[in-house]
Amino acid sequence: MSKKSTTPRVPLWRHPLLIGGVVALLALALVTEVWLLGRHFTTTTVPVWQGRRAAAKAERALGGGPISGGPFRIDYAHVDARARELMHRRDMVGLGVAIIENGQLSFIKGYGETQAGKGDPVTTQTLFRWASVSKGVAATLTALLADNGRFSLDDPVSKWSSSIKLPKDNQNVATLADALAPSRHRQERL
Repeated sequence: MSKKSTTPRVPLWRHPLLIGGVVALLALALVTEVWLLGRHFTTTTVPVWQGRRAAAKAERALGGGPISGGPFRIDYAHVDARARELMHRRDMVGLGVAIIENGQLSFIKGYGETQAGKGDPVTTQTLFRWASVSKGVAATLTALLADNGRFSLDDPVSKWSSSIKLPKDNQNVATLADALAPSRHRQERL
C-alpha cells in the first residue's frame, strides 16, 4: 500500500517562484518606464532650451503668463534634432518651427538661412510666406468654430461677408463648406 500525501497541492499561479518572477518583471518594467519618462521630461540640451527660452520670451511679449514647466507631451529634443537634420538637405534653405502646447507657445526656433548663400540666419523674428499652409489652418479653425456652434458650414458665404461677389450671384448659393472644398467640387456644385 502506498501512502498518499496529505500536503495540499499549491496551484501553479500561487507558486512562490512564479509570483516572485512576475513581481520582478513588473518591477523591471516600472523602472524602465520611469527611466524613459525621466529622460523625456528632463532633456536639457542647449538647442532645445534655446527654443524654450525664445518661446517664453515671445509668450510674455504677447501678454501670456509664464510657460508651464511640464510635463510635456512633445519631445522637443527630437523636434530640434529633426529640424537640424532637415537643414542638411540640399533643397532646404531655412526653416522656422513654432509649437503650441497646452495653449501656450512652448517652442520657437529658426534654422538655416533666409536666402541660400546670403548668410542671414533664420531667427524667431523671420517672417515666412504662408503659401498653401494657410488653407489647412483656415479649414481647421473653421471646422472648430462650426463644431462649437458659432456658425454652420451650410451657411451661404454671403451671410458672413457682404463684400464677396461671385458670378451669377453665387455668393448666396455657395456655402462655407464649398469654400473649403477642392475647386473641382465647387465647379460641380455651382
